[in-house]
Amino acid sequence: MAPGLVLDHDAIEGFSLDMVGKDGIGALYAGPDYAAKTWQAASKFTEEGGIGLMTRPATEMKCAGAPLKHAFLIDDIASRSGAKGKYEIHYTCPQKALFSVPIVAEKVRMLFGERGVATYYGHTLKSIDSARKTARFETAAADPVTGEVVKSMTEMPYDYLHVIPPQRAPEVIRQSGLSWAEKWTDQAGSNAT
Repeated sequence: MAPGLVLDHDAIEGFSLDMVGKDGIGALYAGPDYAAKTWQAASKFTEEGGIGLMTRPATEMKCAGAPLKHAFLIDDIASRSGAKGKYEIHYTCPQKALFSVPIVAEKVRMLFGERGVATYYGHTLKSIDSARKTARFETAAADPVTGEVVKSMTEMPYDYLHVIPPQRAPEVIRQSGLSWAEKWTDQAGSNAT
């Protein structure tokens, strides 16, 4: 049985799919129509510049490389178009590494460094204020003295925001007895079942 994952757009406060393509918001995962709308928002950014804010969810996802590919693609297009010299790419991820395979994570880290992509680890997208063009993230960092993980909220501005929502098992699997609650708990500690 391979039922796939369910996109949980509702887990991001202030976000809905009808926002895609407007106010600088993109979200590719929901299908071809949303990919086309995402391209509208992304192409405006690649021509005008500003801050491109790329996100990755805390949960498992359909393609762990997708947010990285999108960041590289938008950076490449912007660097060769009207936005050249007028944009920044910021990449946020809840994890402590850019990819689960260490050698790939290190290569991506090096490439981001060469391209000037600012990386923010321990950042989980929680809400969007499209009127203000800001995104709020729950951050998690270890206290340097105690080692205890401290969570707080931080806000980041954007001109282009790429949203990849949290993803979870389909309801039929979650209610079947085939899964267990602790397996589907995200890093922020909230139950994703």
